[in-house]
Amino acid sequence: MSSEKVLYRHEEPHGQGDVYFLWQTGASAQLLASTGSDGTVAIYNRQGQLQERIVLQGLCAGFAWDRDGDVLAMITASSHQLIIWDSNSQKKQTVDIGLRDLPSCIIWSKKIAILAVGTARGNLSIYNHISTKRIPILGKHTKRITCGAWSTENILALGSEDKYLTLSNEEGDTLRSIQLRDCPSDMYFAEMKTDERVPGENTISMILGKRTLFLYHLPEPDSPTELGFQQRYGSLLQHKWEDDGYILLGFSLGHVVAISTHPREVGQELWQVKNHRDSLNSIAVCKELELIASCGDNNVKIHSMTNLQETVKILSLPDQAALKHVEWSADGQLLGVTTSQGAICVFVTKLHSLYAVAPPRIALLSSLAEIAIYHYTPDRQKSPPVLITLEIEPSFLTIGPYHMACGMNNHVWFYDLGRSMTDTPLLLGDREYMSEIKQVALSSEYCAVLCGGQIMLHTIESSTETSQNREPKIFPDEIRGIAESVITCLGLTNDFLCFATDLGNIIYFSLENWATVLQFRHQAGIRAIYPDVDATRLPGRDVKEQLRTTKLMRKYPDAWELCKLMNDIDEWRELGMAAIADLNISFATKVFRNIGDVAMVYALEDLSQIEDLNTLAGFCAVLRNEIEEAKTLFAKSGNPSEALELCRDLLQWEQAMALASTLAPEQLPFLAREYGAQLEFTGNHAEALMNFERGLKHTETGSPESKQQQYEQHVKLCKAGIARTSIKCGDVRRGLQLALELNDKQLYNDCGEAMVAAGHMAEAASMLERGENWDKAAEIFINLKQWKKVDNILPNVVSLKLHAAYGKAKEAEGHYADAINSYQLAGDLDGVVRIYLQHLDDPHSASEILLETRSVEGSKMLSKYFEQHGDYESAIQFLILCGCITEAFSIAQKQNKIVYYGEVLEQSAAAKPGDFLQLGGHFDTEKYTLLAGKYYFLGKEYSKALKLLLKAASVGNEENTALSLAIDCVASAGDEKLSNVLIEYLLGESDGVPKDPKLLFRLYMAKRQFKEAAKAAMIIANQEQIAGNYRSAHDLLFSMYQELKRNHLAIATDMKTTLGLLHRYTLVRIHVKRGNHLLAAKLLLQVANNISQFPSHIVPILTSTVIECHRTGLRKSAFEYAVMLMRSEHRSQIDSKYIKKIESIVRKAPRGQMEDDGEQESSPCPVCETPLPNMHIVCGQCKTTLPICIATGQHIVRDEVAACPECDFPAMKVEFIKILETTNNQCAMCGEEIDAGRLVDIDDIQPYINAGT
Repeated sequence: MSSEKVLYRHEEPHGQGDVYFLWQTGASAQLLASTGSDGTVAIYNRQGQLQERIVLQGLCAGFAWDRDGDVLAMITASSHQLIIWDSNSQKKQTVDIGLRDLPSCIIWSKKIAILAVGTARGNLSIYNHISTKRIPILGKHTKRITCGAWSTENILALGSEDKYLTLSNEEGDTLRSIQLRDCPSDMYFAEMKTDERVPGENTISMILGKRTLFLYHLPEPDSPTELGFQQRYGSLLQHKWEDDGYILLGFSLGHVVAISTHPREVGQELWQVKNHRDSLNSIAVCKELELIASCGDNNVKIHSMTNLQETVKILSLPDQAALKHVEWSADGQLLGVTTSQGAICVFVTKLHSLYAVAPPRIALLSSLAEIAIYHYTPDRQKSPPVLITLEIEPSFLTIGPYHMACGMNNHVWFYDLGRSMTDTPLLLGDREYMSEIKQVALSSEYCAVLCGGQIMLHTIESSTETSQNREPKIFPDEIRGIAESVITCLGLTNDFLCFATDLGNIIYFSLENWATVLQFRHQAGIRAIYPDVDATRLPGRDVKEQLRTTKLMRKYPDAWELCKLMNDIDEWRELGMAAIADLNISFATKVFRNIGDVAMVYALEDLSQIEDLNTLAGFCAVLRNEIEEAKTLFAKSGNPSEALELCRDLLQWEQAMALASTLAPEQLPFLAREYGAQLEFTGNHAEALMNFERGLKHTETGSPESKQQQYEQHVKLCKAGIARTSIKCGDVRRGLQLALELNDKQLYNDCGEAMVAAGHMAEAASMLERGENWDKAAEIFINLKQWKKVDNILPNVVSLKLHAAYGKAKEAEGHYADAINSYQLAGDLDGVVRIYLQHLDDPHSASEILLETRSVEGSKMLSKYFEQHGDYESAIQFLILCGCITEAFSIAQKQNKIVYYGEVLEQSAAAKPGDFLQLGGHFDTEKYTLLAGKYYFLGKEYSKALKLLLKAASVGNEENTALSLAIDCVASAGDEKLSNVLIEYLLGESDGVPKDPKLLFRLYMAKRQFKEAAKAAMIIANQEQIAGNYRSAHDLLFSMYQELKRNHLAIATDMKTTLGLLHRYTLVRIHVKRGNHLLAAKLLLQVANNISQFPSHIVPILTSTVIECHRTGLRKSAFEYAVMLMRSEHRSQIDSKYIKKIESIVRKAPRGQMEDDGEQESSPCPVCETPLPNMHIVCGQCKTTLPICIATGQHIVRDEVAACPECDFPAMKVEFIKILETTNNQCAMCGEEIDAGRLVDIDDIQPYINAGT
């Protein structure tokens, strides 16, 4: 214990009565929270200053810090709400836990910011502080929840007065419920050490009824452990887990007991002491300092974990009647104690070793934020220290002739100590630097600060004119040539600043001249320098030397840090080997794991379980490649056979057999066999044979059953070795007999290979056949021409080369069917083609093979065959197929087959543009303009091709073919000039004769100029309408409509209107066929209203309109169009069978009837719901143009609508299904065959309306 100083003490901070406190958790724990009878929670910093006082609605019933110490949660005895205080923002908030009963305990998760709140009625609420999500769970227990704990795996354990333990997940779902003998308290999750060494928190511990300790081991739920203790100890108040599975217990009558949870000694008392005379109230464990503490009576007793028998320190508060609670802070520096009189006292139990010397002053850290300065004199007179209270808890301290500096992180505070020893220290001020400070040095006037690999040199006080004029210096930027270096250390005297770098540079900077005066380069990076008073001598430590020294001194943690600094894998490896030599297996494992040496890590992990020291040292010597030392160590160990195994692994057989003769005679046969195998491998067959025979001769018989199988295998291996080496030594008969005796496939193959090497081919083939080495056996049989044996094993042969060789042999013998079969198995289809052509005269079979394989060689053979037999077209075809374009062209020229050659060349994937250009040149020479233009186009000579094609269109009788090719040519070229030339020709600007608009439409479509194509399509469709080809016009506009929609282009209104009108006309016949004459009449009325667009069939359309309208009662409309038919220009064209009927309709004009019944049937607009006549497609209210139903021709509605799966045009689903029944499942719009089950239901009609508008 470095100090027992009281840091601070608060008398009754919460009034009279008991007081409770909690240290802040987390890495930056600085706060202490306390509460008591005044209904508040006070937050103090490490110096005991009040930071915050949180006023509650009643007495605090529980409080807890979260895992990181950012949030303090509190509950009260009079409210069902949870209070949360944030230590960063210092703001309080109230959280409703979702339950109406009072909370009784709170527990934070160890892993994430989740809080479990148990209540007095046994309910549970789980609150996630990050997401603010609450999960209330009713009936988790039937009575008050008294204690709980979270595991690192987020399993929540709860104990209750209903004498049950429950385990739940983070969602509150119950995983397990365990009945207990009494009420639980003081619950923890911990790791119980087991023989299986399964890591992790596997045990829940708790106190039952203040009498017994209950251990619930999660892997063994059916066999929990309950430990009772001597009655003289009193009630069991607390228990704490130490490292390695030990538990510390505190009893009410002053006893402290340590027990083990190891399987073989569970519950056994390892240590016990009566620490307090009257009573004990609390115990605490500090794992950082390896200390335990107990409080009772009016004192605290502290013991070391490493030696529990010894009391390290006793802390007393004589003015207090009793101490109630003791607890260490997270870092172990502070120990808090509460008293029965309501006081809180905090002791300093650990201080950093922080000191500095500048004769005649010595500065020491005497408290968390206090420096004591001592003065020493030659006469050794002691004077009281001067105490300086600091602003912070310093992490570094330095002192100069007249000043002191201390600080933390990147912040330094400067103090003036005065020129004499009696002066009072004075705070000069503070300063912040660029990064975290590594070292500070002071002279009488200057301060040098090392931070971020750089030094800043500046004056402490600007007291002289010289210092006032000197700007701060930053090194190494001020010095040329070392800007890339990192400064590692510095020294400062009254005359010089000295510093060194990681690259070995040593620099002297004169404070008087304010300039660099000396540079020196050392061979290695320097870690520290120690200049004397005048800086005339400069001892230093370089990194390599320091690393070597730390390894010799076995300071492995320091060596680890130095290796991290050097980052050299060879140094890491040497450090690991040094640790191995020192038998420090755990550290060596850490080193090799760090450098990624997986093999070494596995080897070291295996060694960690060895207890015999010589055996362990032997294996470590092996890892260090000290083989002879390893043998000696193994021989001395309790397991000397390891020396034998080492010789065996190193193939040192002579030594191994010498060791075996004394250590393990039973191993001699096995060693002889293994030695024989090694000799056989190296080619020393005679020696190998001798060792195999020795291994067989020394084999024991009648051995125990457990080893009988091992010996049988050994004998088998010895005989196999004898068989192989006998053959290699020339005794083929003996080897053959042993191989047949053992009947082993692998041995057959080995003997066969040996016989091949010895030249005994027939016997070798037989052996290989027995060993099922079919390929090798077949190869030998083929060489021996033993065809019957080849036939027997050929189905098992997989070598393509052997099948080809067999096929060649059969071909030579004239057995063509067998040869074809073998060639096919070998994949040599050219050989099959050769047999079909040369021997069987079957070009048809050969051509079938070549059409699949596309073999060049085979195609050449077949074309040559066809050429020899006068079938030049087939010869040309197969030459082109195999890519022999030049030869094919030559034959075509000779035999006048150029046109056929061109046709075949067009279908070939192997054709190149040059081949087509050659063909185009030929036809151009022959004045065959059309074909010349065609092949120039395929050869990508687009300009020349277009010129020839237009010439062919002008002078020949193949105008359409030439223009079609010209359109493809221009589309492929992508050249606007060529496009304009063709457009001028099609429009007749070049010859005054306009061409068919369909050609212009084709050109625009080929060039994907859809807008221009749409205009051309309208012109063509109009021509088709005038000619009476309404279906053709409909299909053309439909295809153009779909193309524009696919390319997300706007569709012109006149195209949509014309397509809709034509579609209504096509629907008339369908509905007449269905017998729906009323709808047919309404559709005909829409057509008749636009009769000018149907000039070829005015009279038939009007006649049908009159007949259908009259039939369905639309008398006004029938009369109106009957009068139109009676005009002179139409009357003569009326069909004679309808003339009287129409005249009758005209004579019987409807009286007083303004419009027909049913003509204006309406349905709501799908956009604004306003009633709209069925046949109107523009809503008068919202002005929206609606799409038509492709089944009825009426405007679309909102509900019960479906789309065609092929063209995606909408229709009323019921009517669409009826139409499909009439049209044999053909869509009326696109004509595709569809099934009613494939119709796509439309939930949102708006996209179709938008497409229509």
